Amino acid sequence: IAISNDYPMAPPSVRMMTKAYHPNIDPAGRICNSALSLDMKNTDWTAAYNLHHVLIVVANLLTNP
Repeated sequence: IAISNDYPMAPPSVRMMTKAYHPNIDPAGRICNSALSLDMKNTDWTAAYNLHHVLIVVANLLTNP
C-alpha cells in the first residue's frame, strides 16, 4: 500500500507483490476496484474512507472474486 501526498482526497495505491491469478488483480499486481481507482473520474473513493476501508475492500476481493 502506497499513500500519496493527496491522501485522503485520493485513494492509496494498492498492489500485490506476489503474482496471483485473480479476476480483480491485473498482471502488474494492481487491485482493480472502483473504490481504489486512481482515476479520479471513475472512483468511488471519498475522503471519509481510511486504510481500514482499503483493507476491507482487498479482503473482500480476495474472498469473493
